[in-house]
This record gives sequence, structure tokens and C-alpha cells, in this order.
Amino acid sequence: MASFRAGTARASITPWLRPGYAQWRDADARHDIHDELYAKAIVLENDSTSIAIVVCDLGELLEEDMLQAKHLAARLTGIPESHIFISCTHIHSGPATLGALGSQQDSIYMSTVAERIATAVVLAQNRLRPAEAGWASTSVPNETFNRRIRLRDGTIRNNFALSYQDPRAVEPAGPIDPELALLVLREPGGDPIALLASYSLHYMGALGDPGPAYSADYFGYFDRALQRLAGRELVGIMANACSGDANQIDIWHPKDELPHFWYQAERVANVLAGAAYSAWQGLRRFEYDSDPVLAAHTERAIWQRRQPTQGQLERARALLAGKAALDGEPRLRPWEFPQWELVYAEEILLLDKEPLQQSHPVMAMRVGDLAIFGLPGEAFVEYGLDVKARSPFKHTMAIELANGYSTYLASNRALSQASEDDNSYDTHMARSSCATPGTQSAFVEAALRALQAVASR
Repeated sequence: MASFRAGTARASITPWLRPGYAQWRDADARHDIHDELYAKAIVLENDSTSIAIVVCDLGELLEEDMLQAKHLAARLTGIPESHIFISCTHIHSGPATLGALGSQQDSIYMSTVAERIATAVVLAQNRLRPAEAGWASTSVPNETFNRRIRLRDGTIRNNFALSYQDPRAVEPAGPIDPELALLVLREPGGDPIALLASYSLHYMGALGDPGPAYSADYFGYFDRALQRLAGRELVGIMANACSGDANQIDIWHPKDELPHFWYQAERVANVLAGAAYSAWQGLRRFEYDSDPVLAAHTERAIWQRRQPTQGQLERARALLAGKAALDGEPRLRPWEFPQWELVYAEEILLLDKEPLQQSHPVMAMRVGDLAIFGLPGEAFVEYGLDVKARSPFKHTMAIELANGYSTYLASNRALSQASEDDNSYDTHMARSSCATPGTQSAFVEAALRALQAVASR
């Protein structure tokens, strides 16, 4: 008799104070919760193996913070730390979980987040019941756009720095990944338990600053839309696939007039939930596995960060000391706003203090014939496309910002397009953007090793 069981749960991780974009912004009279932030957990087990997958409505978490959550969850549930997979959705309407680009980490919030994440895993384990798993994939090509745009003068700019139908824009400077990948869990022949989806699309907040309200962004809207379609309770989880250079801004057509700030997030979530529901309902009974193999394996990607030049370091020190900029040195900001030059000056000095050689985890999990791999950063689309094309599994799901945080994982293509005077935010040098040529190979090869390891189980 099959012993496969599944459980799922949400645990609130909504904080009280919210720092805003690159500055502290405490709660004020307008402070609000647009919708709750959650850690959404799935626990799967059979007679020999238990695994847990958690997706958090947070911007990102450092590896040490995720390890703290894994350690606590493992102690409370008995699931090995090495079998717990945690990722973040990269919302921008939440707490500061690390220091970057002028923001300070919210240490008060961070003192509680590991316990809240572990709570989701404990609750999911408490709700284990007989289950079967299915996996599906569909294409949604019209809701994701490569945000790096090649201009007529040959330079690269991000689409959020351009106008709609900008006459300077020629073409996207990178690919998109239209795949919507799904893991479906249900009671044998019956009610749904959870659905885990992965899609290559940055958060919706690029349309502007939502003010001091917390929101899970389109990831929260997806959960609610899926439940409406199903007509019953389940946990609908949307994770980020490799989307470091992808967003929802379609500059190639006229700008839509949006009736409210969250309209686009809600609309796109409805589209994706509809596509997910259709693919889910397309699964026939024999396509569900009542005894899937479960496995997990982690490799380390070793890579080298960017090194500021002596001239860049001198310019940064001069700017922060209130002195004039050095002649002949490129500016230290990716946008036209002067205040960002000081932010990036500080970033370059902080980056210079970090170890030149970096090491980060790359994790793979197996649920039957579906493989899931996680990259610990904002990985450009090409990372996911490369791994999936070479995966030993027919069905492979990509999830970024998983099990740690590294940096923007720029592709080799993007790095070859960049210059020292780069106008593209996602390759402009900072702690959050410090990949070098060879970084893509380091992470892709680590992912493939991890996938081969779980394929052999």
C-alpha cells in the first residue's frame, strides 16, 4: 500500500514596521496591511523520506537566516535540515530582511521570522494525510517581458527607466521564460491539498511605491484567485522562477490606464491562476502518482564577485566625504537621480570588504518525475532556461531566491553587454549586483549536479 502523505499550511509573517524603498519608513497614520504576508509550507513524506518546501512572502533571506529557520523546523518536526527548501517571492512591500542600497536590516523583525517560518512547517506536518502528486506545465508568454532593452545607440536600459513605446527602444536584450510549472497535491482521487506553481516574473511593484501598506503582491492574489476557481480551500503557492531580468512592463504597447495601484497585480494573478487551474484540471487520474520518489540534495556554487577598481573606490570615498567627483571616472549610479550616487558609493566600499570568492547553496528536490531546483539569488532568465534544457528530468521547476541570497545573478550575455558606466540597474556594481563572467556556469553546473544526484535516488 502506498505510504505517500502530504500536508500544507500558511503561517502569517506580516510585520508591523515597514521600511520603504532604500530608506526607513516607520508606521504612520496611513500604515496598513493590504493583505497578509505568509510562509506557505508543503510537507511530503513516505516510509523512508520527508521533505518540506516553504515559500515566503519576503524580499529575500540570507543563508544564515534560512539555516536558522531550517534548524528550528528540523528540531520541531524531525525533517532533516538538508530536506527543507525555503525560498522568497521578492515582494517589495514588506520588511527589510537584509541591508542593501541604503536600507538597514530590520533586526526586530528578523528576531521572529525563523520561528514563524518553522511554524508553517510544523503545521503542515501536523496536517499530513494520504495524498497523490501530479505535475503539469503550460505556457503563458504574454505576461512576462525581458526588462533589459537595447536602444538604437547600442546601450542597454531597463524598461522601467523608459517611456512606453519609446522610440529609442529596438528589442529586448535577453529572452523570456513563458513556462508555468506546477506541482499538484490532492487527496487520493479527491479534494485538492495544495498547488505549487513557478513562473518567471518579478513582483508588480515596479509600477510605483505602494506607500506604507504591506502586500504579498501578485503572489497573494494568485492564491486567492486559485481558491475561487477551485471553489474550495487549498493552499495556492506561486514561487519565482528565474526572473532577475523579467518583469510585467510591456513598453512595446501603449500604457494601460490602471484603475488602482494593485490592478495589474490582480489581473496578472488571475491570468496565471486561470492557466494553472486549466493545466491542473487537464491532469487525468492515471497521471497522478500515489507513491512518488522523494529526494533532496544540495551542492555549492563557487564563484568570484566583482572587484571595484582603485579609481571607483577613490571616487566613492570622495563623494561620501562631500568632495567633488574625480575627473574621468564613471558615475556610480545606474539612474539619473543624484542621491543614488551616494547610495552606490557606499555599496562599492562595502562590496570591497566582502570575500572575493563566494560560496552559495544550490538545492534540488525530487517529487516523483518532477524535479525542483533552487538558486540563491535573482537569477537571470537564461539560468533557468539553461538548467531546464540540460536537466535529467522531463519536468523541471526553477525557483530563485532559494536557500540563501547571493546577488543579481546576471547572465554571461548581460555581463558582456555591460560597461563601467552601465545604465542598467541589474548589472550596475553593488553588493546586490556583483556577478562576474563565469558565475552563470558555476550555478548552472551546481544545479545540474544536484539534479543528477536526486535523479539517481
